[in-house]
Amino acid sequence: MSVAGSFQVTINSPLGDREATLNLDVADDVVSGSLHSDDVSQEFTGGAANGSEVTWEMDLTRPMPLHLICSATVDGDSISGVIQLGAFGNANFSGTRT
Repeated sequence: MSVAGSFQVTINSPLGDREATLNLDVADDVVSGSLHSDDVSQEFTGGAANGSEVTWEMDLTRPMPLHLICSATVDGDSISGVIQLGAFGNANFSGTRT
C-alpha cells in the first residue's frame, strides 16, 4: 500500500496532544503535502518516500517560526513517526488513514 493519503493524527507535543490532518502526496518517490490543525496550516514539498518510510521537512510560521524535520512509517492504514522540533525536542505522532 502506498504511503500517499490523508491521515488523522495525534501529535504528542511538549505543549500537549494536538489533533491534525496530515496529507501526503507521492510522485516518483518525491513527497509533498500539508499539515492542518486548529493553529497550523502548512504545506511542504521535497520529501522522500522509500517503501513504507517517508521523510519531509517544513517551516512553520505559526504559532512561532520553527523548522520541523519529520519521519514516519506507514503500515497499512496506520502511520507513526517523529517530528524533530529543534530546541524543543521531539514529538511522536500516530494516526490512521481517513
